[in-house]
Amino acid sequence: MERQVIYRDRQEVQAADFLNTQQFTDESIQHLVLDAITAERMFVGLTVTAPSATEIEIAPGRLWVGDEGKVFRKDQAERISVFSQLPVQDKRWLTVSVIGQEQETEVQPRDFLIDLQSGQTEPSAVAMEMQRLAVSHLTAGLESTDPQQPEPPTGYTVIAKVLLNTGGVEIIELAENKRLMRLFEVWQQVKSNADWITLTDPKIISLISDLARLAKLVKGMAYMDMLTELARDVGLLKDLANLPDNYVSYGADNFLDKAESDLEDGEYYARVEEGIRFPWAGLTEQIPELFNPNATEVENFTGLILPAHSDVVRLSLTKNYAGSLSIGQFQYQTQEMRVGTRTRSRVRYGPTREVCTNAENWRNGANSAVGEVFNGGDGTYKVQDRWGEHNGHAWMRVQKYWVDTWSETYTYWVTVDHAIQGSQIAQTFLNGQNGWLKGIDLYFDKVAADGIVYMHLCETDLGLPNPKRCLGSTSLAAANLKKRPTATMFEFEQPVYLEAGKRYGIMITTGGDHDVATVQGTEYTHGTLFYSTDGEYHQGDLTKDLMMRHWYAKFKNPRTTVELSTLSLSDGIADLDFQAEAIIPESSELII
Repeated sequence: MERQVIYRDRQEVQAADFLNTQQFTDESIQHLVLDAITAERMFVGLTVTAPSATEIEIAPGRLWVGDEGKVFRKDQAERISVFSQLPVQDKRWLTVSVIGQEQETEVQPRDFLIDLQSGQTEPSAVAMEMQRLAVSHLTAGLESTDPQQPEPPTGYTVIAKVLLNTGGVEIIELAENKRLMRLFEVWQQVKSNADWITLTDPKIISLISDLARLAKLVKGMAYMDMLTELARDVGLLKDLANLPDNYVSYGADNFLDKAESDLEDGEYYARVEEGIRFPWAGLTEQIPELFNPNATEVENFTGLILPAHSDVVRLSLTKNYAGSLSIGQFQYQTQEMRVGTRTRSRVRYGPTREVCTNAENWRNGANSAVGEVFNGGDGTYKVQDRWGEHNGHAWMRVQKYWVDTWSETYTYWVTVDHAIQGSQIAQTFLNGQNGWLKGIDLYFDKVAADGIVYMHLCETDLGLPNPKRCLGSTSLAAANLKKRPTATMFEFEQPVYLEAGKRYGIMITTGGDHDVATVQGTEYTHGTLFYSTDGEYHQGDLTKDLMMRHWYAKFKNPRTTVELSTLSLSDGIADLDFQAEAIIPESSELII
C-alpha cells in the first residue's frame, strides 16, 4: 500500500478512518493495474456463445479498465435474446460490448443516531456495498446484403461481434485482441523468444563476418565488360592464325552423351556415361517397395512417401465475413494450365563409378546435362533453354559415388497440360514456413446443381498467379460441395511442398454458378484476390480475400527410418543407380 491509516491503542477512531482504509487500498490497486498490468481496456472471460439460434450468452468474467485502474466484474452468465434484432431479408451485424459501472447494493436496515443527548436512533434502509459491475450492451448495424460491423458507443469495450441472418445467429467473432493475457502466458512467450535469440545470435554474428568476406571477394572480381573484351580479342587472334572454328576443347566429343556415337555400328560395344566405359554385363530395373507395406512410420500418397504426421491449420481466414462472390459472373473461357513435377534426385554408387574430368564440360552449355542425368522414369526431359538449363541443377562427383540433385522443389522440364473451360478467380498468399500442404478448405454460400470446381496451386510472377507454373491440382464435383458454415475440403492427391518466404496462388476454375464466401481485405494483408479477365491477365481486388483454411502436415518425429524391399541381380550387384522424385528441404537430409 502507498498510504495506510495508523490505529493506536485507546485512540479514538472515526468513520473517516475506516473510509480511508478502503480508499487507500483501492488507490494502490488502481495504480498497480495502470502502472504494471495494462493501460488499455481489456477483459478476462466474458466469452460469447450461442446456446440457441436466437440467443447469445455472455460468460462470467472481468473488465479491466486500465486507463482508470479499475476492475469490473460479471459474476453470473447473462443470456440475451436477439430475436428482435433478426434481419427481415438480408444480414446484420451486432456488436457486443461492456462498460464498467459502480452500483450500490446489499440494502440493509441500519440505525442512525439522531440525538446525541438522549441517544435516540432512527432506522433506515441503506446500501452497504459498492460493487463495480460489467454491464453488457448490444449495438445493431444496418441490414444489408453486405452488412458492415457497427462501432460501440464511446467508452464501451467490444467483446464479440455477431452476424445474424433471417434464421438466427450465423457467426460469432470474439475480440481476441482485447483479451488480457496471464503473466504465466507472457512469461512462456518471453522465454521462447529468449531461447530463440540465444540460438540464433551466434549465427547472425557469423553471417556478418561472411557478408564482409563476400563483399571483399566481389570487389576483386573482373567486370563482365572486361571478360567480353578478352573473348573478342581471343576470337580475333584465332581468325588471324587461320584456326578452324571447332579447334577448341568444347568442340570435341567428350562422350557426355551419345550424340556423336555410331550406335548402329555392328561392332559398337560401349557405354557412354560422362566418358566412354565398358557396358554392363547384366542390368535390371526394379522399383523398391516398402519392406513392410503396413509400416506406421510413413504414409503413402499414391507413390509419394511422407513420414507419419497429423494435420494442422496454419492459415485460417474465417473471420470478418465480407459477403459472397459469384464465380460465374466473370468471363467464361478456356483456361490453359501447366502442372510441373517434383524434381528428381539421382544417387549412383559402385566400384565402376570413377571421377571423369569430362563431367566439367556440362558447364559449357553445349550438352543437355539435365536430359542425360535425369532422363528416364515416367518423363522425358527436353532441352528448353540451352543457356539456362543448369539453373537449380547441382551434382557431386567423388570416387565410387555420384549425386545429382535439382535444387528447385519443382521442375517444368516434364509437365502435364490442362485445358479447362469456365470462369476463374485466384487468391495469392505468402507462405511463412516450409511445409507440405495437404488440402485447402473453401466456403461456399451458394452451390449450383452441376459444375465441377477445379483448384490449381501455382507459383506467382510479380505477385500475379502464374498458370504456367502449377504445383498441384484437384477438383470436386458439385454434389460434393458444402454450404457455409461447413467447409469444403479440396484435398490434393499428393501433398504439395511449399517453401518459406515464397508467394503462391490458388486458382479456382468452374463452369457452374457457385458462390464463394469472402472476408474483408484488412483481415489478411499478405495476399490478394484476383479475377481472370481474358485467361491471361488477372485483376486484383484489395477489398476482399477468399474465406479459406490451409491444412499442413505436422510430422510426429524429427527422424524417420524405413526399410525397403531387397534388390537382387543374377551373378551379384556391382553398381546401384537410384532415381526418384524427391524434395529434400534445406533443414532435412535423405540418406540412402
